Amino acid sequence: MFYDASFVYKENRRIETIVIYSSDIKDVRSELNMGSIKYYIKTFCMSSLDGDNIFEDIRQK
Repeated sequence: MFYDASFVYKENRRIETIVIYSSDIKDVRSELNMGSIKYYIKTFCMSSLDGDNIFEDIRQK
């Protein structure tokens, strides 16, 4: 979060944070609420992918 805040201050641009979680992570948070500061995170869970199918697609190319 510090890096993001520093970037916004320095570049004066909006940013989005995306966190990629491995398939064994089950408790995913997309928001941190610290009172006057709220931090929203886009999340992507690898468990939503079929790794075997993706590997087979790549192997056949």
